[in-house]
Amino acid sequence: MPNIIDVKEGQSLQKALKSAREGDILRLGEGTWREKVEITAPNLTLIGAGAGRSRIGYDDYAKKLHPDGRELNTFRTYPLAVLSDGVRMYDLSVINDYQLE
Repeated sequence: MPNIIDVKEGQSLQKALKSAREGDILRLGEGTWREKVEITAPNLTLIGAGAGRSRIGYDDYAKKLHPDGRELNTFRTYPLAVLSDGVRMYDLSVINDYQLE
């Protein structure tokens, strides 16, 4: 039977994902998670409180310098990377909200 993990705004989504096991369900409340997120456990389900109400976002951009000194390219600017099979996401928004000024 899968575990149900509730994640509230202000809690780390990445930390919750690292503790998740295959088949678990993560329920995101209303809010914005501003962190780079990687999903590595298979068959996870993420359920938000509605598109635009549960948002995962980050503001990286191409050519920004990474702490390791290399320039980021498009593949390194993701807000969310799904690195496993069978991941399902419902009722949430994933955005890269960097804005050029």
